[in-house]
Amino acid sequence: MPLEDPKDLSIITLVTVTGLVHIGPCIFHACLLAADGGNTDAQIFDSITGNANERFHLEALSGTTFGWRSTDGVFFHQGIYVVVESSEAHVMLEYHPLHPPHPASLPKEA
Repeated sequence: MPLEDPKDLSIITLVTVTGLVHIGPCIFHACLLAADGGNTDAQIFDSITGNANERFHLEALSGTTFGWRSTDGVFFHQGIYVVVESSEAHVMLEYHPLHPPHPASLPKEA
């Protein structure tokens, strides 16, 4: 049986610090916030800077998880930026990149 084309597969990633997860358009499928040792929250933005377009705000009590999943997915135009509010937060994301980002949209190196 042939392997699926990698372009057709979703990406699942774990985020533990604030930052840029993906640049460019994508379909966002699911997120899960786990609070390990303290109450925490996280914000997920359709952005490459985290300054605008908040799409999700997740909160979880110590020792619990809170998740969200979409049947069809949510279109993100710019990318995925996650703000993690504490060192006890673990955020798992599932998304499907629509195409590689244009080089002009990548952050400039200092």
